[in-house]
Amino acid sequence: SLTLPPNQTGSVVVQFAPTAPRSYSGILSFTASNGVTAPSVTLNGNGTAPQFQVSNSTEFGPMRVGQTLHGMFAFTNTATYDTLHISNVTLTQPSTRFTLESYDQAVAPGASGTIHIAYLPNQETLDSAVLLFTTDDPTQAAVTLTVTANGVLPHMTVANNRDTVNLGQVKVNSSTTHNFAVTNNGSWVLNLTGATATPPPFSIEGWTNVIGESTTGYATVTFAPATTGSFSGTLVVMGDDLSNPSDTIFLNGMGIESALSIDKVNVDFGLVPVLSTVTDTIELSNAGTASVNINAYNLASQTGAFAIVDSSAKHVSAGGTALVIVSFRPDAVGSCSGTLT
Repeated sequence: SLTLPPNQTGSVVVQFAPTAPRSYSGILSFTASNGVTAPSVTLNGNGTAPQFQVSNSTEFGPMRVGQTLHGMFAFTNTATYDTLHISNVTLTQPSTRFTLESYDQAVAPGASGTIHIAYLPNQETLDSAVLLFTTDDPTQAAVTLTVTANGVLPHMTVANNRDTVNLGQVKVNSSTTHNFAVTNNGSWVLNLTGATATPPPFSIEGWTNVIGESTTGYATVTFAPATTGSFSGTLVVMGDDLSNPSDTIFLNGMGIESALSIDKVNVDFGLVPVLSTVTDTIELSNAGTASVNINAYNLASQTGAFAIVDSSAKHVSAGGTALVIVSFRPDAVGSCSGTLT
């Protein structure tokens, strides 16, 4: 009770102890004696506290085996007035591949904090750890989060690995190229560290340096024989796949050459009556190991007495023959000459 003499003042102390971050209201009422009417007082107050909120995912994603991923878990203090405090941060895990690096212990209102975790995989696997810590947010005093990451590797597969690939017949002093597919079946970028095609006349023209996960690149081989005959060699493709650092393909090919000859260097039709026609056959022989394509026949003469009767032979296979038929029909007395090329 409070006794107030005339013309005096007094005070009443009111305590506000909120139990949650929300608005509160109340009424302070007085009862007076001696028939005096006492006023009432409306009370208002707001309970405040730090407020913890997760800002990003705790799934850190893939990392190549043997390399370190530095992951960051972010959180925010969404409170207006109070600083958020983090403490007792621990990681529990079945392995030792996750490491707690650092974290923010105090986060101002409206600001964000971070917890830094390193991940060093030593094999291809999906890993997880449980992140535990306490806060002074009364609604989230103890926080438990699952952190995940996975160790990955590239996996190199070269088409025709350990097979023998025939690059075919190629004319001497000519060349052909062949692309060999190199596929990365892994979940990390494959780096091709080199490719060789030996011995000559095989050579490497180039290769795809970087092959993304689940994609295909190529190693290109050139075969350029300088002499006739059969040749064999190897293609070796090298990459940073730890389980398969290189693949080998066996190569072979044949250098060939054409050798076209004519059975008659000179064709003498002899004495032919004027306006009479005689024919003769010229045989083309290919004694080489490559076929010959005949692009055109050309007949040059001072008169029109000579003609090509049959020029259908356009191809002479290796070891084969072809025939060309020519005719002579003089229209006047005298000697005639011409050239067939």
